[in-house]
Amino acid sequence: MGDDKRVANPENTSDGELRDLIDDSGDCVYEMDNHGNLTGFSNSLTKVLGYPVHEILHKNIGTFMDTRQSRKFHEAFNKVWITHRGFSNLIWETRDKAGNRKAIELSAHLVKNHEGKKLGFRGIARDVTERFETIHDLKEAQRRYEREFEAKRKARRRTRNLFD
Repeated sequence: MGDDKRVANPENTSDGELRDLIDDSGDCVYEMDNHGNLTGFSNSLTKVLGYPVHEILHKNIGTFMDTRQSRKFHEAFNKVWITHRGFSNLIWETRDKAGNRKAIELSAHLVKNHEGKKLGFRGIARDVTERFETIHDLKEAQRRYEREFEAKRKARRRTRNLFD
């Protein structure tokens, strides 16, 4: 019963316990200022991107993406800035430090101070690379199956035409 009260009351949960929970989940919590510079993030982000903390902290998020992704990213965050409504499930395609392709699913919402002044963004980033690779592999297998099926159908038709 005592443990239930501790869990139910977030004031009894230490910052370290919350940080461990976030890092163990594999999800990345991040904060950016209004210019897109990363001002804080969980250790999970360093694992996903393959960069040490000092190479990510205070860097503009745009440095980790190509022009097309940067435009998509800017449009999504600009919309949050204007409408004050967050988003979820934005897919950010990037490469880690080693050059491996990554698919990151993002959510974000606007961060304001106690006076309502807009300060930046906070959100969650999740590495969905494995899911995207699986989907790609399944689509490729389906295309191969369809090509094989069509080739066999044509071969049967040619064979039938020979006997007719």
